[in-house]
Amino acid sequence: MVKKIAIVIGILTVILIITHFLLVFLLPGQYINFLKNLPGLPGFCVGEGKTGSGWENERCCLGLSSHGQSLGKTRDGTCIAILDASFICTNCGDGICGPGEEECTCEEDYK
Repeated sequence: MVKKIAIVIGILTVILIITHFLLVFLLPGQYINFLKNLPGLPGFCVGEGKTGSGWENERCCLGLSSHGQSLGKTRDGTCIAILDASFICTNCGDGICGPGEEECTCEEDYK
């Protein structure tokens, strides 16, 4: 029984490796872009409302834009920026105040 399971796992592994290489060679641009935009996996893109770090070369997923983080506004209406390499990914400009959007990161959706 254990031998049969090991054979099945081996066959599935070979199929996955062959599929990966076929996709890389036949559809390189589309496949690599797909892999780079899988949210939630280490080394891949940062999802909506999540924070990323410029020091770690992170970037927002497709369709999202990065904005510097803020501590809010002062009494005179000036945004107080957090001065580090962190950013927040938002879907700013869609008319909805979504995750990570506030008056200093996406004023047009915050209104």
